Amino acid sequence: MSDNKKMESAVLLLSEHHTFPGAFDFRTVIRPGHQGAVVSAIATALDGERCILDVRTKDSSGGKYRSVKVSATVPCAEEVIRVWSILRVLDGVLTVL
Repeated sequence: MSDNKKMESAVLLLSEHHTFPGAFDFRTVIRPGHQGAVVSAIATALDGERCILDVRTKDSSGGKYRSVKVSATVPCAEEVIRVWSILRVLDGVLTVL
């Protein structure tokens, strides 16, 4: 499947399961100490901190990892995919869900 088709499929799937514009939860697994970079990257990508609705974290039992859930107002499904691509290359981010 071409990258264009994958993008179209992802946009369609997101649009079927979420209402845009609206709240969307970005979930990542990071190394501790990188939470600020994740929140900042999302806010910058979505035009400012006013889009951030909530930030929740949970440390792993051993403390080596931290899950971060950032709820943000997102205008469209394409923006979700764009933010995911930004998060994937951030230092300290292990997984983007």
